[in-house]
Amino acid sequence: GGVGTTLLMYCQGDRADLSFNGTEWVPQSLYLTPHASQMSAAGFSRSIYTAYSTIPFDTVDFDNASTADTSTERITIGRAGRYQVTARIYDSVSTSHVTIYLMKNGSILEEKSFIKHVSSLTTGGIEFSVSDYLDLAAGDYLEFFIKAGISTGSLARLTAVEQR
Repeated sequence: GGVGTTLLMYCQGDRADLSFNGTEWVPQSLYLTPHASQMSAAGFSRSIYTAYSTIPFDTVDFDNASTADTSTERITIGRAGRYQVTARIYDSVSTSHVTIYLMKNGSILEEKSFIKHVSSLTTGGIEFSVSDYLDLAAGDYLEFFIKAGISTGSLARLTAVEQR
């Protein structure tokens, strides 16, 4: 191209505007689409109270950066940045005590325990969640573990949304 030629480049929703100054391409502007992904698991059950186990994620609800993987039950960060990360589980009725673990690179990042008073007056379900803003590097991975007995009407989600 000649001097003054403009080139637009697109990659996974990101855009870079470049112009040629006669010698080289020079970035003029950069528009980055925030990475966002969410996995969910519905209808699973757990009867384990003594050890924590991973959530069996089987659905990718959304993922604009190819970071969610149900085979590993992880979200792997594709670009360094600040992310809002939320792990939540909804149990239909039976759980009285739940401990949830948000894991980063195989280590417990956050651990939160909940106690639900269960009586003959308890109806419906309850949601347990943990959410935080995290500075993450490319390649970091997130997992969601739980220690509880969970009924078969449960729903779990792990969400990571880059903040821009």
